Amino acid sequence: MRPADAPWKIAVVEDDNGLRAAILRMLNACGWNPVGFASAEGFLESAVADSVDCLVLDLYLPGISGFELLEQIKAMGRDIPIIFITAQDDEKIRVRVQGVGKLYLPKPFTGQSLASKVRDCLKHAGPL
Repeated sequence: MRPADAPWKIAVVEDDNGLRAAILRMLNACGWNPVGFASAEGFLESAVADSVDCLVLDLYLPGISGFELLEQIKAMGRDIPIIFITAQDDEKIRVRVQGVGKLYLPKPFTGQSLASKVRDCLKHAGPL
């Protein structure tokens, strides 16, 4: 269980450098201290992968995709709250994301909508 006074660990996996930087700035402005990764592989190789409270994850990444990363996280025995983001807003994808119990946010999105989804994720990770 996460101690109430521990800082939230939020990771962003997005291959678009500009968008990743914008998301990190926005999350910082909300008072969080997120860590960004350009690939799923980079995330998995980091110490953050073992202890992240919320993951903002692009669905379509070069190399390991967002859904493939989800499967690897499950194989590690973790159930991380995830917000899947994608520029390809598609009903089939939306249903698939909801079917695995994760949140979905199509691009482009506002900072306010992302912050709201992150708060939703953190509610499941422990006391806010």
